[in-house]
Amino acid sequence: MIDSATEAKKYAFKLLGYRLRGIKEMQDRLALRGYSSEVIADVISFLKEKAFVDDNAFAGELFRNASRRGFGRGGVRDVLLKKGIDKAIVEETLAQLTPSEEFDIAVRLMEKKAPALFRYSEDERKKRLWRFLMQRGFSKDTIRKVLKIELDRQSDEE
Repeated sequence: MIDSATEAKKYAFKLLGYRLRGIKEMQDRLALRGYSSEVIADVISFLKEKAFVDDNAFAGELFRNASRRGFGRGGVRDVLLKKGIDKAIVEETLAQLTPSEEFDIAVRLMEKKAPALFRYSEDERKKRLWRFLMQRGFSKDTIRKVLKIELDRQSDEE
């Protein structure tokens, strides 16, 4: 076990120089480096006190990135929970994603994905789009609405 709080702080600042970190992630990284639990607790306390680590800000950043990358509510929830964000903060963060925004993200993804699926039958396209959107964390209701739009659009083109 390494007991140098100064070295642990230097390492923590090095990690924060790359990107924001959550409290859990910072604890895990310090523990992997071999710092004692007392040193880790001291460093985390210092970082929280000086607002260098903030799970709310970190969750907001992860939320924006996941939304930009095309994840629905369930996908964003998974990303946040995997990073060790507290469930209360996760729910608070997810409240920012309105159903209409989630729908718009799903439509954008579907429009991007659909052209690559034209070689398949209508049923197969529908299955593949359904699976794709489910894997991205969209609700069944949202997927049904998006597929209806896509199928209506396809029938208009034919």
